[in-house]
Amino acid sequence: MVICVPPGMKGFRDMTSTVASLKSFWETRIKKQKEKQKKEKERVEQSAIEKLRVEWYARLTDSDVRRRITQESGRLILRVINEEWRVLPAALMASPGLDEVYVRQTAVSSLPTFIGLFQRLSILDLARNRLTSLPSHIGQLVQLKQLDLSFNHLSSLPSELGQLKNLERMDLSSNNSLSTLPYQLGKLQMLEFLDLSSNRFQSIPVAALRMVALQWFDVSDNHLQELPQDIDRLQSLDSLLLQRNPLRYLPLALCHMPHLRAVVVSARSLEQVPTDLYSIAGLKLVTLEDGMQKVSSGDEEDLSGTRSCSRQLHCSSPRPLPTFCAASSLQRVKEVDVEWEQASKQFMMSYVKDLHRRDSAPICTAVVSFDLTLEQP
Repeated sequence: MVICVPPGMKGFRDMTSTVASLKSFWETRIKKQKEKQKKEKERVEQSAIEKLRVEWYARLTDSDVRRRITQESGRLILRVINEEWRVLPAALMASPGLDEVYVRQTAVSSLPTFIGLFQRLSILDLARNRLTSLPSHIGQLVQLKQLDLSFNHLSSLPSELGQLKNLERMDLSSNNSLSTLPYQLGKLQMLEFLDLSSNRFQSIPVAALRMVALQWFDVSDNHLQELPQDIDRLQSLDSLLLQRNPLRYLPLALCHMPHLRAVVVSARSLEQVPTDLYSIAGLKLVTLEDGMQKVSSGDEEDLSGTRSCSRQLHCSSPRPLPTFCAASSLQRVKEVDVEWEQASKQFMMSYVKDLHRRDSAPICTAVVSFDLTLEQP
């Protein structure tokens, strides 16, 4: 059956089809526009909430801050541990007489310029935060003796750190991005402890070689392929930690360091050790079998020339990580990794100090293995 459309109705049908198309087109555009506006509104609201959060922490009152300040043995101490602080509040300016500050495991990503007001500060512990930079005003803390900036996100340091003439201990470990030190840090003539481990140093910084009082120098877990021939400028050094670096040989200059008592290296890449090292009484060379699954042991000749039943210390590295990567588990993996790093560091420090105490031969050390296994909750 054939339906004939009168000539007058054909134009009407075309017009109806066109209107329907236009209606569908505009409905689609309006729908997309509403979705876009909704997302933008959510973004603005979220941004406003975050801004209010920061402003709230910045406006902590004097009483809020005072609750975190204690007095111990006549010293004023501020402790903020594992709290959601994002900034150091301006209310702190009312307490310039602080002697020690511990702000750890927070969301603080930068320091205010008023940090320089704390002229009495002797200990500044800012470990495990989110610091990406430091203000030059930190150089005004001339009474500072201990500075802990470990486990942050620093990629550079201000040259003003070289003004901390009384600094004795500085921990810059596990920032993962540091590759150089300002030359001015060589002015730290009182510094005895320097930890640069778990960063990206490809060579020993020149500034470090000018720290004449340095006794403990940890530059493990970096990218060192060789040591400078003038490393013997560190005449006060007694412990040098170099493990988890692709070092191929040790320089003869190590034999010219009269106070050196312990050198820790990784055995995997090491090819050559100066024979003169073995004639230095009291010097102990600890080789770690990084990443090995088995540890060989047996009688070896220690560095004092006597026989000892020593065994190599084993630290499994890199650490085994879980195969799962669920979003809910990522934070837990990160936290456990940090705890592992700290435990490993504390163990190595205790081990080397114990070597210093056990200065008589023969020496017998047991096999020690670090292993990390995570189970999915």
